Amino acid sequence: MTQGPDPALDIARRIADGEDVDLSELLARDPDLARRLGKLQSLARAMNNSADGGPRWGHLQQLELAGQGGFGEVFRAYDPTLDRLVALKLRHVDGAALLPSGVDFVAEARRLARVRHSNVLAVHGASYHAGRAGIWTDWIEGETLSARIARSGPLRDDELLRVLRELADALHAVHEAGLVHGDIKASNVMLDHQGRVILMDFGAGFESNEEGKAISAGTPRYLAPEIAAGGVGTLAVDLYAYGVLAHLLATGRYPESSHPGFASRWRGLNALITALLDPEPAARPRAGALQQTLQRLIDAPRLRVRRWLLASVVVGLVGIALATTVGLQREQLQRQRAERVSDFLAAIYREQDPLSRNAESAQTPAELIAAAVSRVKDELGHDSLSQAQLLRVLGEAQLNLSELAAAHETLDLAASKLAHGEEPLLGAEIDALRGALARRELRNDEAQRYFDHALQQAGAAAGTQSVAVGRIDALSASTFLALSRFKDAQAVAASAYMLLSSQLGDEHPEAISALVSLGAVQEQLRQDEQALANLRKAVALIEKRFGAGDARLVRPLLVLGEVLRRARDFSEGRLVLDRGAAISRQRLGERNVQLADILITRARLESEAGESTSAIAALDAAERALPENEATTLAQLLGNRGKIWIELKDGKRAEPDLRAALKLHRETGGLRSGIAWFAQAELAWALALQGRFDEAQKLLSEAEVQMSQLLGPDAYQNALVSVRRATAFSLQKDWRNAAAYLRESLRIEEKFFGPDHYLHFSWSLALAQSLSHMADRHDEAVQLLDTLIARWDGKDEIAQDYAELMLLRCDLYADKRDHEAARALATQTLQHAGLIVTAERAAALRRHAERL
Repeated sequence: MTQGPDPALDIARRIADGEDVDLSELLARDPDLARRLGKLQSLARAMNNSADGGPRWGHLQQLELAGQGGFGEVFRAYDPTLDRLVALKLRHVDGAALLPSGVDFVAEARRLARVRHSNVLAVHGASYHAGRAGIWTDWIEGETLSARIARSGPLRDDELLRVLRELADALHAVHEAGLVHGDIKASNVMLDHQGRVILMDFGAGFESNEEGKAISAGTPRYLAPEIAAGGVGTLAVDLYAYGVLAHLLATGRYPESSHPGFASRWRGLNALITALLDPEPAARPRAGALQQTLQRLIDAPRLRVRRWLLASVVVGLVGIALATTVGLQREQLQRQRAERVSDFLAAIYREQDPLSRNAESAQTPAELIAAAVSRVKDELGHDSLSQAQLLRVLGEAQLNLSELAAAHETLDLAASKLAHGEEPLLGAEIDALRGALARRELRNDEAQRYFDHALQQAGAAAGTQSVAVGRIDALSASTFLALSRFKDAQAVAASAYMLLSSQLGDEHPEAISALVSLGAVQEQLRQDEQALANLRKAVALIEKRFGAGDARLVRPLLVLGEVLRRARDFSEGRLVLDRGAAISRQRLGERNVQLADILITRARLESEAGESTSAIAALDAAERALPENEATTLAQLLGNRGKIWIELKDGKRAEPDLRAALKLHRETGGLRSGIAWFAQAELAWALALQGRFDEAQKLLSEAEVQMSQLLGPDAYQNALVSVRRATAFSLQKDWRNAAAYLRESLRIEEKFFGPDHYLHFSWSLALAQSLSHMADRHDEAVQLLDTLIARWDGKDEIAQDYAELMLLRCDLYADKRDHEAARALATQTLQHAGLIVTAERAAALRRHAERL
């Protein structure tokens, strides 16, 4: 049966042809697709208007009027230099606007440019054309807070505190830059489509070292009392206006002078707003204090419930373990013991019910489990087997909470409660957990002995194809993965999934968890097709068994987003990661490790998509989401932020983040950690960008040797280190060594991906660039480029790099004085509708096209 044309593809073609398509019906059926096509339509309009020679202001193409007021007009515009949509703010053509150079707008642009923060509008330039002064900034898709309140009333619950916290971050950044904003109000703050707060419009601002100057601008309802009385402005005027806005967001109305407070379930917020509205400027809390107070308010409401949920998870683990044990062992005495154990532990956690305890007396998960261990020892001394069963589960909980010293003591005690040969399956599980603990502490030989003994016990007691063996394999896989031993992890993860799914069924929680672990291992081994299939299957099983908002979805969505990022499927990657973040926030609160991990992956995706501002914003959000004492995730965050600075060619700003990341990786993983050595290679890259080549090559050489010894000479991570060495040699203009290391990287890459993968294209292009600098390798460079052009023509996902490839090929034609071919290829590239050709590349191509 022949399928009809894809409706979405038909709409995309109509948009590309310049037709103005109504997306309202599609929005109702498929909002995600409608949003993506809407962005395509905006870009198509921009390109069509540019081609048609519509209204211009300087080099910017005015697309449509977005708003206007007493100052002038705001246009949605297209910047061909940046190849992106921008907001263009133009002054009215009147006497004030005809000041030389539009001095007021230039001053505003300079103030904006002094503040680099994800919650402050990014400015791209200011100028004066055709009698009008103007500035252009990021174009933000979203709505102002005033529009949001008009649409849906006051902000509720967590959103109110999050918006206030992000606005406090923005205000702190402004004040730290030595500025007073001067006009904080609802219409000067936007929420983008991801909910990010963006402070804009610095037209009324001034230098904080000008404190004491009179203020003539501002909005009456937000003016501090000292200004209304004819006084002078200080930083405190922003804090008063912030308090007015906070009151408006919380209640939908402005504060009354006689009763500035309001009733709120957050008593701390009421007190904070009252302090901000104090008539005495010196009594208002500064922006830094705002940040701290708001973060405490964000953390407090969820803390007690989150502790209860974590306790419930531990109870659930006991239930799963004991139910399966009872199902297998069936003896009445064991059933009674299992019920006694389960009832005992449930009673302990029932006492932590948030309905029966106040916030001050609630314990942390680590404290709660330590108390449970103590009670097990004191109250079940007559039943050593029940003690062993309970201590085994409690020890695993401590291990999962990274309470390694406590886990060590608990698991050793659990093992001591078993007589020799008694309950071999329980003994095997305890040994497997002790093995996992030993691996976490880098006692690898000891860990292997524990795992071998555990498998021997479980196999002898229940058979090599038993659930017990599957559980031990699953635990072993996770520890191999943590140590970057990916091939070992793959073997035991595949075995674990096969055993658990065949014995318990595909939909059993343990089988699903093993499937997610297998997908995660395959992702690390760059087996992307298998990883995608297994992770999508796991997501579907979790949705079917537990629902679409279950917390078990967070981990597979995180790994799935990482695979999509590497495949450069940025649109689906964003959707998957946003869904994971939403579930994580809903189930675990605004501060948890999984949320931080998702935001770090989102930052990497945005960086690779060329959206460095969004990447930095995601990393800032990840830092806010990260709980205290999470060194491993903090190291990942710092490493990724450093890498983004590297991609922006700013080695100096990258260096401190990468040094801190390396230090943390060494502290958490030791010198035998592959992650630590790779972090050292990233640091070397930052040093090379600063011209510190001897330091960089020394660090890279050491990392190369250690990674090869740890992971084997053909591990994928070695290819990444080789690319960093090649980059350092390229910066030194040592093209032969650069080419040699790129060849080694491609040799390893082909074992994992092959010639159709983006990495093969990217590294081959870098190799061709190195070869082009060597007179005796020009022919090889030409052959390689022609192969890449033929293989990758028409693949829009690498459009920007493909334009770079075409430009290099033009250069080689010109070097051979084949100007006709150079001109033809340059013209073809400029006319290629799918290519992203920046102004710099376009200028170079036009030079080729104009040659005789």
